[in-house]
Amino acid sequence: MARIKLSKGNRVTIPAKLAREADLKPGDTLLIEAVGNSIRITSEPEVRAKDNSKSISKSSRFSSKEEVDRYRAEVWNGWDINGLKDALEQDDTLRAVYNATSFEEARSLDAIVERSGVRNALSKLARLDELNAVKQLTQSHEDSKPHYKRIT
Repeated sequence: MARIKLSKGNRVTIPAKLAREADLKPGDTLLIEAVGNSIRITSEPEVRAKDNSKSISKSSRFSSKEEVDRYRAEVWNGWDINGLKDALEQDDTLRAVYNATSFEEARSLDAIVERSGVRNALSKLARLDELNAVKQLTQSHEDSKPHYKRIT
């Protein structure tokens, strides 16, 4: 542990010894969050690869953009991505409902039932909500029925 001072502009300098121990290099992206009355800083892979004209994090420890997104969701939001993955592998109907949702557009329950072929899709959507994979949107739609969107 090292003692540092917060400088003008709320800046901190990571001591060289700690940066070396954490294998940090100039330009590395770090994640910072408030935890109670403390601050936690964790390292994130370097920003190198491009996807849809946006930079994404990628390093040798990740083999795909999906793995990077999972890492971010776990670190930034505390989500259990492996728990979601296990649940989807164990339950074919849960996976079908998950696959019937979309990141790009909110879909009605009727549309999800139609796309997935799962009649009890509402209970599966509730389970996906528990797993932080799908969110029910509260905004009003033309048909005023609930709509769902994939978030993980």
